[in-house]
Amino acid sequence: MNREMPYVSAVAIEDDKIVYVGNDEGAKSYENGAKVIDLNGKMLIPGMIDAHCHPSLAAFMTSGILCDAEMTKDDVMETIRTFVAEHPERDCYFGIGYPEWVFDPHPFKEELDAICPDKPVFLMSNGGHEGWCNSKTLEALHIDKDFADPIPGYSYFHRNENGEPNGHIVETVAEQVLMNQLPWFDTETVRHIYHETFDKYSAQGVTGFVDCGTFDEFEVKGIDYVADMEKKGELKQRICSCFMVGNQNRLKVAVETLKERNAQHHSDLFNINTLKIVNDGTVEVGSAAMFEPYPDGTVSVPMCEGETLYNACVDAAKAGFDIHIHAIGNKAIHETLMAAKAVREAGCFDTRIINAHTHVTAPDDIPLFAKYNVLANTSSIWHYYTPDAEPVLGELAKHQFEMNSIIHHGARMTLGSDYPFDEMGMEPLKGIQMGVTRQLSADEPIMEPVSERLTIEQCLEAYTINAAYGMHWDDKTGSIEVGKYADLVVLEKDLNEVPVYNIVDTKVLLTMLAGKPTYVNEDFGERF
Repeated sequence: MNREMPYVSAVAIEDDKIVYVGNDEGAKSYENGAKVIDLNGKMLIPGMIDAHCHPSLAAFMTSGILCDAEMTKDDVMETIRTFVAEHPERDCYFGIGYPEWVFDPHPFKEELDAICPDKPVFLMSNGGHEGWCNSKTLEALHIDKDFADPIPGYSYFHRNENGEPNGHIVETVAEQVLMNQLPWFDTETVRHIYHETFDKYSAQGVTGFVDCGTFDEFEVKGIDYVADMEKKGELKQRICSCFMVGNQNRLKVAVETLKERNAQHHSDLFNINTLKIVNDGTVEVGSAAMFEPYPDGTVSVPMCEGETLYNACVDAAKAGFDIHIHAIGNKAIHETLMAAKAVREAGCFDTRIINAHTHVTAPDDIPLFAKYNVLANTSSIWHYYTPDAEPVLGELAKHQFEMNSIIHHGARMTLGSDYPFDEMGMEPLKGIQMGVTRQLSADEPIMEPVSERLTIEQCLEAYTINAAYGMHWDDKTGSIEVGKYADLVVLEKDLNEVPVYNIVDTKVLLTMLAGKPTYVNEDFGERF
């Protein structure tokens, strides 16, 4: 991932850093007393970085009922029913992962009441931007027809014809009303899942990730858990974290909060240095902010726009913080780009600005990513054709995830899983395969435009050097260069020689963070 030296045959490591990169002859002077590993043609790459995920959020979220994107409605109901029956000791039940599209038009509280009428039950969808609860949850939190919606028209409690909440919740601000007030999570289970998640990432060749935030109630707990793991030497990835903003009240305190947290956590392993703004929702829920109404007449707007957004970003940049904005619809993406314009015009040229997800971009805005040095982030595991998109997006369904066009105008792309909202999996190799093919598999249709298929090199850069740049750690990791940390991954085969529909089957043999193994595949164990 060093364009001046794209391919080499030998690398030498001393302690935690890379001390030599070049050919076999030049490496001989490092062999005395060293452990020499001949990869026999296998592929060595920089450690991969998940540039947008929520591992702290996942530690809490995945400690309860787990559904997945491929379930039918019957599967979802049975999964909930089984978990409740098997855990009678719990005072309330939380879950995640149900697919929004299996309900017509959306889930209702009565369906959960039939399973659990006497304890609160709350689930978040696979995309995380809608939720579903039973009557007991609403009753416990006094959410009735007189309860004010947090952000009318953007984040609210869906209601029946009498104005009573019907159990369907739209967007994260309203979801947090439920999250913050009931004891949904068990502490020891959460701690276990942290370790389990980091182990899983190591096995997939991930040596770093951008933790894009969690909900208010367990935000501080999550920071404490990670800090404790760092102190004990248990971290297996470099973590760039943030302060997540989902409403304008939190936006007002963002810079001061970041100053306090960065003062405590700013090491090369755990750094809180980013303002994260959730500025719209998702296409599936109809809450991604678009310039034009959706085909069904739905109108969605950004959570924050104009001078309010621009000034907040400039303030964060001047204070030395980077900016990461969730913007999926073309109107929300435009607002990110205009905020970036304001930041650059304010003289903040080193601020890393990232537009997360980048689902539907207006044609005139595509060149602006490069002009204002905005990194276009996406989850390439979402780059596959689904007929469900056409009724929701209309003609825009033919213009989804136009990342290749953004790259060809000179911008950087980063790739992330959005775990635990990953839909098709959190594995980077699956992300590379789907980014290259824009298909679920060889037998499935291709997502339009076909010209937006990515190359393997583009995807590898997105998962390594570009992601490191976005984390402001490109001088420390992301490429195999002298002086950088030895964050490295060995793959079973050269990805350039693997059939594109088999990329996901390529084994990760070794993952190293700062020269120390965090994962060794059994097929590679003896050699290492």
